[in-house]
Parts: sequence; structure tokens; C-alpha cells
Amino acid sequence: MNKEWLLNYLNNQKNRTFDIHRLEKAFMSAVGIDAFSYKKFADFVRDLEYDGEITPVKNKQKIHNGKDPQLPVEWRLIKKQIESRWNIGRFMTLASLIDLSFYQSHPEEQTEEAWSRISAVAAFLESQDPKIWVSREERSYQLFHDEKWLDNSEGKEFLRRIKKTLPDLYARVYGEPFVYWLQPRMLTEDVRRILIVENRSLFHSCRRVLEEGGNIYGLSPELLIFGRGKHIVSSLSYLEDLRVPVSLTTIWYAGDYDPSGFAIYDSLKRSYPDYPIQLAISFYEEIAQMAKSAVPVKPGQVQNREQVAQFFEEVKPYPLILDKAEQSWSKRIRFPQEAISYETMQKGGLT
Repeated sequence: MNKEWLLNYLNNQKNRTFDIHRLEKAFMSAVGIDAFSYKKFADFVRDLEYDGEITPVKNKQKIHNGKDPQLPVEWRLIKKQIESRWNIGRFMTLASLIDLSFYQSHPEEQTEEAWSRISAVAAFLESQDPKIWVSREERSYQLFHDEKWLDNSEGKEFLRRIKKTLPDLYARVYGEPFVYWLQPRMLTEDVRRILIVENRSLFHSCRRVLEEGGNIYGLSPELLIFGRGKHIVSSLSYLEDLRVPVSLTTIWYAGDYDPSGFAIYDSLKRSYPDYPIQLAISFYEEIAQMAKSAVPVKPGQVQNREQVAQFFEEVKPYPLILDKAEQSWSKRIRFPQEAISYETMQKGGLT
């Protein structure tokens, strides 16, 4: 441990001013109490002062720490001016294509790696070739030779610094595909009624009923989606890739009767505020009536009531559903969707 450690520590602090007692304590903690020497610590501090890295706060220089050798209590880290690493010609060359104001005010970030990435973006924007929309991953690989770079924190920060967005690069995040059933001879552009079910077995049971011309507890969806648990939260936007006119539809959600299922519904509502999503109330009523026994939920399911507030707010007008939901939440139990089946739906849905 030496003065370089002290300087690095100070450079990583938010405040430019510091208290010598706190700096001494941090240094002692780093080297260990047995190896700590106050005299060496004081020497390092004075060396940093001599090097012009730190200076005592002017109007408090006479307040000392009472030790030998004595040191002023309050100090200030001197912020040194860093010269620009890129010449003005570089900035002028790309000024009309990319906002480089961040790099002008942060010369410490003017690295050759950053310039290489900026040049790649500039070359793309300047190209006369027709711009074609591709996935974020494809554009990331094309420009930066790493298909995941634009999705990580470094890539996102880079775009923020040059004030560009994915659409500026003709790149977009495509929704994850989901398994679905579409009413025969119907175009996705004509879909108006959508039902999302969480479990595979229920998806197939619903599909069979719909293929036989029935309805499902009063619902007649033209598009049936297998939500696959939490997967639907990231994949529902795939509706747009299918050219479904989402704003013209009604989207019913039928999830598991457990804390996780309630939370998925809340996540959907938060993630897609412009999507007309609502609970498939008739489903929940049927499960509440048919489920005779409950199953303990797996450890780790959501326990914060705020994460399921939307679900509970929407089921308030339905006492049977609310009662079962409160049981599920408080007792950490699940009423499986499998309580309703193809057989029970035949009786209530094939009309």
C-alpha cells in the first residue's frame, strides 16, 4: 500500500473534499491494523500534496488532527485538466453525423476503442446504401463484431453518449416468438379476440374446444396463446410482428391461481400499458368452483403485495375469485388450472 492507493481511493469518491481521519481509517482498514504505520500514512499524504494531487482546504488549514506529525483535517482533491486526446479535425469530420459533445467534455473517455465504434456508426449513417431494418443483435454484430454488445450496459451507455437510439441504427428488438393457435382461414390482421393461457395442458384443451366450434366459458378467442409462465411478459410484443392490430383487440389473460400467476398479470399490465389486457374472469370463476384441493407453491414466489395489487384490484367485484385468491396469497397455495379440463370445457363450452 502506498500513495498510489490513496490517490486511487480518493478519485473513486464522489466528493472532492475529504476528512483526514476518514482517509486514515480507510487506509488502516486496507493495510490491516498490525501493518499500519501513521508516520508512513502521513508521509504518503504529504507526498500527494507535494505532487499537486491534494491540498488543504484554505480557510481550515490551521485545524489539525493532533497527531505527530500533524496534518490538516480537511483536504481537497485537485481535479486536473486532461488534455483532449483527439484532435479537432476528428470532431469536425463527424460533427454533422454524430453528437460528440460528451467526448469533448470528457477527454478521459477519448480512447481509440471509442473512436473505432464512433467511426463504425458514422460509416453506417453516411452510407448511401438503402437502410434496412434488422434485429438489434444483427446490427450489433455488423457494427461492433459482437451480437450482444448493444444489449449490455456498455453498449447502451455508448448510444446514450452519442445521443443515438436503436431506431437511428435501423435496429429493433423483436419479440420472442410464442406458441399460438389461429382460427382457421383467419388472417392475423383480422384478429380481435385473444386469449392467453399460462399452462400447456390448458392450451391444448382450449385449442381442441375451439377447433370443435365451441366457446370457452363464454369466450370465443380467434387467437389462442400459450403464455408459458413468465415468458409471456417478454414475448407478448410478438403480436406486433404477427401484424395483429393490438389496439383493436381484447386480450384476456388466464394465469395460474397462485402468487406467481397474479404477479405475471401485473407485469403484463405494467409492461404493456397500451395493450387492452384484462382478466378472463369466467376462467377464474370456473377454477374457483372446480378446484377442490390446493397444492403448496414452490419457494421463491413473489411475496410483495404491491407486485400483485392490480390483480387483486380487478377481482374485488367477484367474491368467489377474491376469496380463493386471498387463500392462495396468505396460505402460499395454488389452485391449478388443471382443475378445468377438456372434459369440463365440453360441458360448459360446446354450445
